[in-house]
Amino acid sequence: MTNPEDAAPAFDAQALAQQYIDDIDSTYKMLSFDRRDYPNEADFYASARRNADAGRHIMDVNDRRLQQYIYPYVYGRRPIDQAAFEALRTFAALLADNTQQQDMMLGYRINRVILPYAQAQGDPALVLPLLYQLGIATYSMGWYGITEADHMFGSECRRYFQQGAAYADRYAELTDAKTRGYVLRCIGNQSLTIRALDPASTHQHFDELRAELAAFDRLRAITPQGQVPWDAFYTAMYRNRLSAITMIRRGHQLTDQEMAEMIDSAEHIWRAATRSGHASAQTTYLYLATMWHAHRITDRQLYGGLMESVVGSPMDDYSTEGIDAHITTPARIAFYIRYMSFMSPTERQQRLASIYEQVMKYAMNFHNFALKSTFSKRLMECFVDFRDLPGEYKFSDLLMRALMAQHVPSYIHSLVVSRLSVHIAGRLLAAHVTRLDGVRRLIGRDHDEAVIDYVRQAALLHDCGKISCIDDVANNTRQLFAEEFIKIRTHPAIGAECLSNQPSTAIYVDVAHGHHRWYNGKGGYPEDFDAQASPVREVIEIVSIADALDAGTDFIDRVQSRLKTFDDIMGELTANAGTRYNPYFVNLLRQPDQQALLAAELEQARRDAYAEAYAMLQ
Repeated sequence: MTNPEDAAPAFDAQALAQQYIDDIDSTYKMLSFDRRDYPNEADFYASARRNADAGRHIMDVNDRRLQQYIYPYVYGRRPIDQAAFEALRTFAALLADNTQQQDMMLGYRINRVILPYAQAQGDPALVLPLLYQLGIATYSMGWYGITEADHMFGSECRRYFQQGAAYADRYAELTDAKTRGYVLRCIGNQSLTIRALDPASTHQHFDELRAELAAFDRLRAITPQGQVPWDAFYTAMYRNRLSAITMIRRGHQLTDQEMAEMIDSAEHIWRAATRSGHASAQTTYLYLATMWHAHRITDRQLYGGLMESVVGSPMDDYSTEGIDAHITTPARIAFYIRYMSFMSPTERQQRLASIYEQVMKYAMNFHNFALKSTFSKRLMECFVDFRDLPGEYKFSDLLMRALMAQHVPSYIHSLVVSRLSVHIAGRLLAAHVTRLDGVRRLIGRDHDEAVIDYVRQAALLHDCGKISCIDDVANNTRQLFAEEFIKIRTHPAIGAECLSNQPSTAIYVDVAHGHHRWYNGKGGYPEDFDAQASPVREVIEIVSIADALDAGTDFIDRVQSRLKTFDDIMGELTANAGTRYNPYFVNLLRQPDQQALLAAELEQARRDAYAEAYAMLQ
């Protein structure tokens, strides 16, 4: 029998890529849920079902196309020849140029497999674009977590940029300006892979930038005037250097030379902004914060300058600059306000509360779908800087708004899981299966109402970590790659890290961290979290069951999986009782009367969740 992959089918790479891009954009639009597309909440709910069916159909068709034309090369089942190289390179380049919703992982997989062929040809014009695109893709896809302390691709990202930077030795023979530009970008991006997270890496970051700027100086001397936009390259390098402000804010000391370089960089970007006639909120922050840490300006000048950049931006500016002015900069003010010597403690608290309320006002009215990822991630990051606010402020509202903006289906899922968890907890308490004593001790209250309220809030926030990682995989019109499964599995740890930053949400950390761990402790993720040792272990087990019920029967959140019936999921819960799920909880829920109540609650919870999401859509 002949293997169908033996003969490589010819395909129009441009047409195939354009169809794939159109499908990505269609899926993205379906899952963005623009309220203007739905006249009422009933149509919104019905459309979600239609969109799920359409999304699964698109995914099936795309998988067949990719299996026929792309995957045989990606998985090494078919050799790369000249025709395949040109087709795959065209396909990947068009994916990278799709500015709305890029499928970086597919582009990465393709470029990684065609790179050796390009290198064997010995043509820098073929190799350098691939090295640069691979470096950018691994950099963008790899960071996760709030502090960005970990990188999934590690040294691979750095290696691509270093290989591209090595072409500086052949710079003089590269007469093409575009090819030279790739060399310069690879040189400048090497330092991106060094995160200033501790004194040692901070010093390494400065050393790397020094070497990169020296390389720029050397290459600039042999570059014809006007061929390269050097001002833009140098400004980007100086802005990169100023990222060390993060380390200064953590109390780490820079050397005198490093501080002098920070000042020089801040002055450079400020002069460039002055020449252009516009200083963005981000530029203003970098300049003022650097000068304040260098003792060049006063507390009043720092506070006044930052506030001016906020006040000067309209509240209905939902551009990237608007997000910086109304979310990022206020969060930075919240950090620095504790050091403002001209304010009393009471005044600091009052101003902090006022700033937070303005952030919430802006966040609740935000409606720019094109920037939803930027908006939600910035909103999540600012959560940390408001930690000095008293506990009565509802930080959970901020997180849920970020989740809503990032991925409406995940927001709906959280509402449903919260409702089901409350239902399950209520059934367990009423049947005296458990008293949830761990919760009572944690919150210091013995009333069932307080326990149920804890369950409600913990379940609502269980998936908040998805804000940092769902965007890379949520709208894919294909089955996920292994790396994407790895990344999505980081969401429990990310959520736990986020919740731990606020006293009012720290009590929910274990539920976010452990909701994918198994009852018997022998499976699930993350492996380094011991859910069995948690004081709220039983809540984790309740949320795990509720999560399984909604995830398995959900018709929009997971187009990569197949819809199951309620009975299917109850069968899975029963089959896995004692291993994955708490057997005592499952045994109660599978009783006929309890099962009927649970099924009705699931259906109503989902309808109510869609109604709430519809009301929040702008």
